[in-house]
Amino acid sequence: MADDEESRTVLNIVRARFLAPLGMTALSPLAERGAAAGVFFSRGHDRGHAGRLYVGLSADCITVGFSIYDTWRGPKGALQTIFRRRLVQERELFDKLLANSVRGKRYETYWHRQEGREWVQHPGLPRRDADWQSLQAWIVRKVHLPNSRAVAEPAFANHVERVFKDLYPLYVFTSELRAK
Repeated sequence: MADDEESRTVLNIVRARFLAPLGMTALSPLAERGAAAGVFFSRGHDRGHAGRLYVGLSADCITVGFSIYDTWRGPKGALQTIFRRRLVQERELFDKLLANSVRGKRYETYWHRQEGREWVQHPGLPRRDADWQSLQAWIVRKVHLPNSRAVAEPAFANHVERVFKDLYPLYVFTSELRAK
């Protein structure tokens, strides 16, 4: 019970200190019910249709990061309609974003793609343009073990804030139609 209460406290601090000023909110049913997980989205985007900044809390680890998934039902999501097109048009900008927010800051990153009947996970960043154009999920995150000193301190919310600030440009590039 104490773990759930601590999880809700972290999510509430993150929501108040960082997400609200950006016009973002927690829409995940898990986060809204106070469960020990939270995924944050931009207003105006359905859960499956845009990238997201998230805090994932489990018994095994705490993850903080960015993810974007393709949609399988309904209208095409941001991965197809925004990210793939923008990647072709603004590749130099994207490479700068990767250099500034992913490569130098020790983020774990991996991506998924359907290959035949298998959902295959690939470590690291896609290496070829064709991989970027065919990926169906991309995750960039920091992973913390539950016994990590950083997690046990009240300043962990500051860490979450720094991660969100680092990765917010990826969210904008991949998911915001009117991004500049």
